[in-house]
Amino acid sequence: MSSEIKVNKITSSSGSTLEFGGAGDTVSVGSGATVSGFGVSNDCVLVKRSTDQTVTANTVTKVQFDSEIYDSNNWFDSSTNYRFQPDVAGNYLCHTNIAISSFYYDNLNIAILFYKNGSEFLGTSGVSGYYPTEFFMNYSGIINLNGSSDYVEVYLKSESQNATIETSQIQTTSGTCTTAHFVRLT
Repeated sequence: MSSEIKVNKITSSSGSTLEFGGAGDTVSVGSGATVSGFGVSNDCVLVKRSTDQTVTANTVTKVQFDSEIYDSNNWFDSSTNYRFQPDVAGNYLCHTNIAISSFYYDNLNIAILFYKNGSEFLGTSGVSGYYPTEFFMNYSGIINLNGSSDYVEVYLKSESQNATIETSQIQTTSGTCTTAHFVRLT
């Protein structure tokens, strides 16, 4: 048996929980409907490097994410400025994973930086440890963007040695070990 209720708004009583469905039930949202208040939108970008990129010692270098895996709203420039610039205002979860290699057997000090509108905004740093020649670093942050002129870029700095941003390593053949993700939070 199927029933249908048509209303504009359902509000719970003060101090109570509004519940939809029960154990074993499926709650679905019709195609084309917009759901808000669940934390993440469908506005998202995933980009990667398609070739290795050199980082010169003591130089802040923009990571040139030049290949889009998906970009639901064409918010990422993967050919000229290598930046994320959404046209919807909001808070964005920005994440990057970077594979790094060095030809020196020494501690490699690396910083990952998110730039907002051309200036350092968020960042982290780490040390590769002694004797590794390849390692991964990742970093996430939430950045508020105005939906018009604000943009985000990812930079890397190798403090004491030249390094290489790797696109694939022994464990991957798809060339997706250096990536960036941008997701609008709701």
